[in-house]
Parts: sequence; C-alpha cells; structure tokens
Amino acid sequence: MSGDKGEIWGSAIRVLKDHPIMGIGPGMWEDYAFLYQSKLYESDKLGYGYYCYYSIDSHNFFLDMYLKYGVLVFLLFICFVFYIIRKYFASNKYEGVHKRGGLILTCFISLLVWIFLAMFDYRFYHYQFGDISQGLFFWSIIGIFLKSIEMRSKQKEAA
Repeated sequence: MSGDKGEIWGSAIRVLKDHPIMGIGPGMWEDYAFLYQSKLYESDKLGYGYYCYYSIDSHNFFLDMYLKYGVLVFLLFICFVFYIIRKYFASNKYEGVHKRGGLILTCFISLLVWIFLAMFDYRFYHYQFGDISQGLFFWSIIGIFLKSIEMRSKQKEAA
C-alpha cells in the first residue's frame, strides 16, 4: 500500500491481526496506530530520520468499527446493512422499475453512496466535534427507508 491512507489502513489491519476478537476498544486507535506503523513508512517518508503519522481514526468506517468494538458488533452491523439491502429487493420483487417508490429508491441509493464513502472515512455515524448532523442524516435515512417499506407493504396487503 502506498500513501498515507494506505499506511493507516495497513496499520489497522496489523492491529486487527493481533486483536481479532475484541478489537482494541473505543478511543485507543491513537495509541495503537503509532505502535503498528510499518518501519518502511517511518524511514522512507522523508528519506531520512524518523517520521510517524498522527491519525484520530483508521479512515475506514468498517475497519474503525471492527477496531473499536470487535468482531461481534462488526458482524451485527454488516448483517444489518444486508438486511436493509435484502428488504429493499424483497419490497420490489414483483414490480417493474417504473413502479418503485421514489422515496424508497432515493433512500436505497443514499445508503449505497454512504457504504462507498464509508470505505474511505468514518465520520458518518456519530457525534464528532460538536456536529451531529451527519449521524442524524444517516440514521434518518435508515428510519425513513424502513418505514416507507413497511407502509408500502401495508398498502399492498390492503389492496
């Protein structure tokens, strides 16, 4: 891996190799990142001397969740995401593309965009530096999505 983000991801993977079940716990990344830097990065970054990066997170939502909370919480969240994706496809199983609800489709696309962006950063789901709007947006989209699917299935049953 090359580049700063690649080195940070590499450090995160090295930490997970040593702590695969429980992770390292919330707030511990800054302490562990320094310890798990590759020696090649330390020596080659500036071409001389000792260099280390400083990072408050692993720059990947999924790695960060695994590092903080361990494999069980990570797998539960992955199952939750797959549940939402499965629910979307189940709600549209017998309908053509033109009959899909615009709100449900918009929420589903928003979720896919979030999943893609979460691979490169992690600040989408929680309180960070006094700003809760990103987390509020994410969980609102999930709530609207699930409620819309529920309302739509009730309408189908009534018809």
